[in-house]
Amino acid sequence: MLYLHDILNINKNDTVAIIGGGGKTTALWRLAVERKNQGAFVTTSTHIMKPDNGQCDIIISPNDFLTIAKNKITAALYPNQQNKCTGVSNKQFQALRQKKIPILYEADGSKRMPAKLHNISEPVIYQNTDIVLLIIGLSALGKPIKDVCHRYELYNLNPDEIFDISHLIMCIEDGIKSCKMLTNKIRIFLNQLDLISDKEVIYNLCKTFGHSYIYCGNLKSDG
Repeated sequence: MLYLHDILNINKNDTVAIIGGGGKTTALWRLAVERKNQGAFVTTSTHIMKPDNGQCDIIISPNDFLTIAKNKITAALYPNQQNKCTGVSNKQFQALRQKKIPILYEADGSKRMPAKLHNISEPVIYQNTDIVLLIIGLSALGKPIKDVCHRYELYNLNPDEIFDISHLIMCIEDGIKSCKMLTNKIRIFLNQLDLISDKEVIYNLCKTFGHSYIYCGNLKSDG
């Protein structure tokens, strides 16, 4: 399997915020596994599903002494009764960065939809984040917008309209704008390519979009 860090041109010492939908959590834990030898630290600035058994080695409260353990994936999370978790505060995040601890964290939610648009309070990206990784699931294509795109109403989209390439581009542009990062600090991954019959359309989009770090593939296989 190819290393996702290498595919996306991300250093293992980078602090990475992951936004969007359609593979965000898969990307988070895949990056964490790739960092396990040096020690991986996972959290969220919003909400995340409680890790499945085997996804991480240690779950600690963000109020505990926050550190990193070699050969371990550590998650700093507050679980709740809905099987969701909150993570570190901005203050705790900055303390970790002062210790030179690289962090992987989810920075928005998508209601389990493959695509999303952002309101003015999203995503929640903390200062001293090195890279933002925007994930969009290609499974959204060909389906009614209301079923596949979170917050579609922000753009006054017709909920029954079919999500197509123009909407995909809209979600990419919205993600870039919303994260308020320099473009060379943004990575875009169009996930679920295996579900697309005409892959050439997606390849061409990646070539012509005008962003240096846009990729497509399948996060559950070789990227």
